[in-house]
Amino acid sequence: MRHCVVSCLMAKRFGTTTARVAGSANEFQGYLQHDLPLMIRGLTLTGTDTQIYLGLGRLVGEVPFAFQLKDFASNERGFNCAEGRCGDGTNSNTENCIKCCSDN
Repeated sequence: MRHCVVSCLMAKRFGTTTARVAGSANEFQGYLQHDLPLMIRGLTLTGTDTQIYLGLGRLVGEVPFAFQLKDFASNERGFNCAEGRCGDGTNSNTENCIKCCSDN
């Protein structure tokens, strides 16, 4: 829900295009800064440690990826909320975004 709400708020304030670029940049930054170093480190490990960093740990969520496609989907839900598809305009942007993202 965090990605949805932040994307909604960003889109309301800066526009959907700017928010989409920022959201994508955030995901790629997470990949470069967090995921890639763990994968490279995993190449130098052996046995159970290699499974945790490269395979099994990623699959079962012990070591979740920073870069996740579901985050892009959450961002898109937030952009839809920002475009007036939720809220009646009587609440603050934050309240409308939270309500919209929790309903979807």
